[in-house]
Amino acid sequence: MKKLIILALLLLLPGIAGAVTDDFKRANGALGSNWQGSYTGGINGTIVSQKVRATAINDNVIQTWAASGGGAQSAQVTLSTFAPGLNGDGAVLLRAAATPTLTMYYVAASQGTPSSTYIYRCVIGVCATSAQDASVTWAQGDVLKATIDAGGVITVFRNDVQVMIYTDPSPLTGTYTGFGMFTANSTGDVEIDDFDTFVGAPPVPATITWTCDRCAVTSGSAVGTAPPSLANWVIANLNLAPGANIIDVLV
Repeated sequence: MKKLIILALLLLLPGIAGAVTDDFKRANGALGSNWQGSYTGGINGTIVSQKVRATAINDNVIQTWAASGGGAQSAQVTLSTFAPGLNGDGAVLLRAAATPTLTMYYVAASQGTPSSTYIYRCVIGVCATSAQDASVTWAQGDVLKATIDAGGVITVFRNDVQVMIYTDPSPLTGTYTGFGMFTANSTGDVEIDDFDTFVGAPPVPATITWTCDRCAVTSGSAVGTAPPSLANWVIANLNLAPGANIIDVLV
């Protein structure tokens, strides 16, 4: 008798309390009621063709998500427009205070002199460089992500690869996350998209075991996701969307 395909949903990544995404796919103009702006010394962003850009040059956009919580936080954006040679940056914000007080970590991917990754610590509008790293050059399409744990350890990633890590001996206590940007030449030189954040305990990747006798690799385990060969087999044979959390395939 022909064997049936049996699918078992094994260890999924835990749900993330306080997880938020915004792809800005809506009408041009203000970001909407889910966002805080009007920070002292900052300006608001605006949606143009489903991306966010500054409303003026030579000022920092500061926008935070209106829901807050937790000392452990993560925020990321895609640098969807990042013109080569620009004098500007795209940034994510951690441990931000509520508007209008400009107290936060401003974690920036910068192009300028030099092109660097920066962690700025801002307290009531006065910002100082806490850490800088010039080992990578940021480009259009890169994903900037920064996390902070409950102890004040900030880690910065470019396309999920760690760039730098810094521990603040006196961590800020704000509870908001968000994004920022700056451009000196044209408001269209820097645009961000696909904001993603969580507040609260960070997600812990699950260890996943899997088997498949029609895959290039027939069995094994991985952290966080199935191997590409298995994922491709599931998609091709079961007509599932990429990223589906069906992990174990027994034939």
